[in-house]
Amino acid sequence: MSADTTNSSDGSTAEDSDTFTPVENRSEIVFLIDAQDANPNGDPLSPSNKPRQDPATGQGIITDVRLKRYLRDQIATECGEDQGVYIADVRTEAGNRKTRSELAEAIADVDGPEDIGEGFLDDFLDTAVDVRYFGATFSFSIDESDESQAIAEQIDNHLPAHLTGPVQISPGRTFHRVRENSGYNSLTSVISTNQNDGDGESENDNDDRGNVQGGFQLDDHRIVYGLYGFSAVVNEHNADNTRLRQSDVEWLDKLFWKGVKNQANSRSKRGQHPRLYLRVEYDEGFHVGTLDRTLDLGDHSKGADELTSVEDVTVDVTEMMETLESVSDRIQTVHILQDTRLTIEQHDDVVDQTLPDLIESDLDVEVNRISLYE
Repeated sequence: MSADTTNSSDGSTAEDSDTFTPVENRSEIVFLIDAQDANPNGDPLSPSNKPRQDPATGQGIITDVRLKRYLRDQIATECGEDQGVYIADVRTEAGNRKTRSELAEAIADVDGPEDIGEGFLDDFLDTAVDVRYFGATFSFSIDESDESQAIAEQIDNHLPAHLTGPVQISPGRTFHRVRENSGYNSLTSVISTNQNDGDGESENDNDDRGNVQGGFQLDDHRIVYGLYGFSAVVNEHNADNTRLRQSDVEWLDKLFWKGVKNQANSRSKRGQHPRLYLRVEYDEGFHVGTLDRTLDLGDHSKGADELTSVEDVTVDVTEMMETLESVSDRIQTVHILQDTRLTIEQHDDVVDQTLPDLIESDLDVEVNRISLYE
């Protein structure tokens, strides 16, 4: 296979696998999205796949698995079929799901067992972008045709049992309790005549399954509104193990945003929007931790039972700004993108600036305003 990584659709060029720039600094990510009249992450253990909620607090929850599925789907969109994504639900021409060994074989572009040697792991990682980010557990069934079995055995011999990903994402939680839109269920039960539209998801997230009776799809549970906050860390030490490169981290800045914007497109997922992405790049070996918890709903937000859209919320950044100021000598760059429809407040007052403007004016740190399409 080629030693070059796959190009992304934003026009960035791939780095040669022997000369790529390694990740040197630790990064901490805060990512805010909202959902309006949607089921952002159904709970398959609940009746009728209801949106996930913390039973104690009423907060909405989106698992890291769900968010990573969006990221993987966006990688696949930008890289093309059989490129970039190892953890995927890919079908053969006969409609059968490809095995893990077949996916690895396709990604590494090998024709037979003789192509798999000492450099196979590096070749595999140079193309399997999602494994470079999130790691993977490698387990292969060796019960196929003679040649496929030989290839699977060779792959199994040359890949480790597990790789820990340098990008670790925590589940997202709303900043408030969420409520179900009870009127939506009765509406869709009257007008819907189709079975689920099929997310094609492969990670136990059957959010569009529904129950069909007499031509009507029932039990379509959605929340009225929720503002969710995620946190993530990019660990430079684990990056060495998966061959994560600096250009991957810069691409990640766009994947979070594009993944939700472009891939949350099934019937129950529509209504989700990215609102704020912030990656604080620190010195090597340092990060604050749980930076998302320094954000909260502002005093100018409506009450939890009145929230219906992004216009009803403000995000209080007071504690975050104070936290970043206290460690500003350890910050290399703040990479940030904000939807201007998200209102922020500081010290109980609505701010007429965006968060990038505020950080740039109030903190002595470098600010990189992320451009999605450069």
